[in-house]
Amino acid sequence: MLFSCKISHSVLTYLDRQGADLGALLEACEYPAEFLRDPLHWLEAEKMEDLLALFVRECNRLSREGNLIQEAGHHCKELRAWGVLDSVLRMVQSPKDLFSQPDRLLSYFVSPAPPVGNILREPEGVFFEVPIAASQYPLVTEYLRSAMEALPTYAGKPMASAQWTEIRVGINWIERQESLFGADVGQEPHLNPELVRGILHNLETAQKQLEETKRSLAERERELKLLRNGAAPSPRVDQVSAQESSQESTVRWMGLAEGLKAEISEPARDVLNHIYRLNDYMVRAQQLVTLLVGQGRQTPQVQEAMRRVDWALVQSESPNVVKSAAAGVRKIQDVLKDLSLLAVDRGARVDDGQERKVPTNLNAVVTRAVEGVKGDAPRRVQIDQHLLLDRDVPAHAKPIERALANIIRNAVQAIEGQGTVRVVTRPNGSRAEIEITDSGIGMSDATTRRAFEPFFTTQTPGTAAGLGLSLAQAIVRGHDGAISVRSQPGGGTTIVVSLPFGAPSTPT
Repeated sequence: MLFSCKISHSVLTYLDRQGADLGALLEACEYPAEFLRDPLHWLEAEKMEDLLALFVRECNRLSREGNLIQEAGHHCKELRAWGVLDSVLRMVQSPKDLFSQPDRLLSYFVSPAPPVGNILREPEGVFFEVPIAASQYPLVTEYLRSAMEALPTYAGKPMASAQWTEIRVGINWIERQESLFGADVGQEPHLNPELVRGILHNLETAQKQLEETKRSLAERERELKLLRNGAAPSPRVDQVSAQESSQESTVRWMGLAEGLKAEISEPARDVLNHIYRLNDYMVRAQQLVTLLVGQGRQTPQVQEAMRRVDWALVQSESPNVVKSAAAGVRKIQDVLKDLSLLAVDRGARVDDGQERKVPTNLNAVVTRAVEGVKGDAPRRVQIDQHLLLDRDVPAHAKPIERALANIIRNAVQAIEGQGTVRVVTRPNGSRAEIEITDSGIGMSDATTRRAFEPFFTTQTPGTAAGLGLSLAQAIVRGHDGAISVRSQPGGGTTIVVSLPFGAPSTPT
């Protein structure tokens, strides 16, 4: 079972708004802030419970008063930590609609969606059973209970009252209060209900598909982790047996890579299409609102409705949300392309669209790779270039740029605190060399031997695919080149890429 990082994002956002020292808090945590603040990410149930317990302990250590988990749940509306779900909830006008399908509501926070049984519905209440015991996950269930109490505030109603006793959940609310469009008797809403339902449906569909992709990737990451753990040869077998084990492991991960590509490629493409379609719907809605306002139809009721749904924020943030979501899906597609290249043959020759290799200025390629990495690199890391090559190299520029960017990015990520990455190009006899050196934490001999192994990573599981260096190696070998690594713990790492000078080769 997985719990959504909407929960961790809510708690962190609440602490941030309370002026808490998140730096000290996150130092005690094994997960990066970017992972915990992504409402589309998921964390294993026990790990989420342990994470919330860590947050509570750290707050108690800092002598902070109050029930942290309950407060974060109660402030969910103003925290805006639930991504698209926040927008969906703001369009619902009745607590009864919010709680009418508890299984659907819980599916936003629990995966797979837990079965809900023994449902009893009343005019202003709902009671049901769910196989998530409060005694087993006391902090997660406390957050969900508190958040459910706060859900009616999205519809402008008072908070509900919720109890979660073992597997039994009960929620009571109050329906009476002015509607979204004011308290005028007989005043009908100006929004077409079909339009509202259509927008809600599209928002929820896009959200669900994005989350399903994230869940699928998380499950595959766990499979890959098990595979990596089982791929290491036993120290008690002889060299021949170890080689056979390595070959068998290679066949296994190649098959898994092909399976991942086949299973995720089409859903990822569909999600991207839905994102762009949703953006088109949003643009049309903005045009419709602008037209109506321009015709003098911005009545006090419409003004109040626009304020309630925070229309100004929706207008300004929706393009950024679409851009970010599309970039995330394209990153998934890039990883699938990497898997495809590696699964075919780790030593395959690079063929960039059946084009011939052409004389390529590696200095320019290095500069582009560095610029691409700098955009995401922290300011504390400096990247220096010393470009000493004096002639071109037969190559496919884009794959080489991608390989170098992967290596440089790894170098940046290996630096804790202030540090430098130095990139040098130089001729060395009949070959061109690109040397990338970082002042990072370095690697042990055991880690160095596995540096180019597909799916191997020293970063937190779920934050890196472990394909960067293995893909770089495949690209370099496809250019008849070589790649080597030198490293020691605490002494940084140096990776040297060597490519031959010579006549451009024919297509492979």
